[in-house]
Amino acid sequence: MTTEIKPKAKIICYAGPKAGGAHYSRSWGLQRALSKVGFSCGLYLSDSSYIPNRFLEYELSVIDHPLAKNLGDAQSKLVVITDYDKDFPEADIVIKPWQNLEEVILRPEFWKTPKPRVIPLRAENILLCAGRNNQRLSLQLWRHLLEDSGLTCNLLLEVKTPRSTMEGADMAITAGGQTMYELVHLGVPTIAIDLSRDQSLNVHSMKSAGVV
Repeated sequence: MTTEIKPKAKIICYAGPKAGGAHYSRSWGLQRALSKVGFSCGLYLSDSSYIPNRFLEYELSVIDHPLAKNLGDAQSKLVVITDYDKDFPEADIVIKPWQNLEEVILRPEFWKTPKPRVIPLRAENILLCAGRNNQRLSLQLWRHLLEDSGLTCNLLLEVKTPRSTMEGADMAITAGGQTMYELVHLGVPTIAIDLSRDQSLNVHSMKSAGVV
């Protein structure tokens, strides 16, 4: 009996102090997707710009843009994921989710096609989402304003918002990261707020597409 040798891939995810939940969520989603199509895929979290050379010797290396530096010696096929309008000459593929919605990487629980939604005339249950510490105060202020108007608000300050929670909301107010893409995928009416520099292109592209 022969043992199947799977191609090896490594995803290097930025996990520094300024990292939002999108960095981990999309890296985890991509790891699951690559594993599903036959890769032996690992996920490495880094809080600095240092990438061990051994991680650039796999058949495929996927690198989060804050870590995409000094890649000239890479022996693997390089993929860079970025939230900025920036080119990476060393990369074989550059994924810009804000530029092409088909390149948005969703968590596995969002792979299943959502059911059609009935949009209520009045939003009674409003979901507010933020996964990054420095964004949470802004959404807490939104919650107070909305509750003063008599509306019910569910403030979720977590990196990964469950799909069932999103589907149960009449509308959502969220930062312009990974959760915004997931809400749009589910068809939840969404107000997206650009709360950091790496979210500007995300929010602008979603607005231009008419989905937020």
